[in-house]
Amino acid sequence: MSIQYGTIYSGTFLDKGNSGSTTQNLNFTDAFHQKITNTGAFNITTSNWPSTGNLGQIMLELVNGAANSITWPTINWIKSDGTTTTSFSTNGVTLQTNGTDWIILWSKDGGTTIYGKVVR
Repeated sequence: MSIQYGTIYSGTFLDKGNSGSTTQNLNFTDAFHQKITNTGAFNITTSNWPSTGNLGQIMLELVNGAANSITWPTINWIKSDGTTTTSFSTNGVTLQTNGTDWIILWSKDGGTTIYGKVVR
């Protein structure tokens, strides 16, 4: 299995700026490290994961994540006990209202199944 970190390179960074109330798409091919500042209730989508058999990862730097509500796509959130939940609110982590949270998303089947973990 090969590992791909986007078409540019794993160190690529994209500051998507303020979210407002606009849907924010985490496009795998845009950058490995993407940053969003939460300034209004918004939805997150993902796109362009590498094909099945290739691991794709996106690191999201989320500033003020709890300042406004976020609607996530279906993500299997890894809980501290190793089990998963598709509900962000039951994954055992509360995002910061004033501060930065780091979220890793990954898929190895073209985005059909996405896993996520908040890391601090």
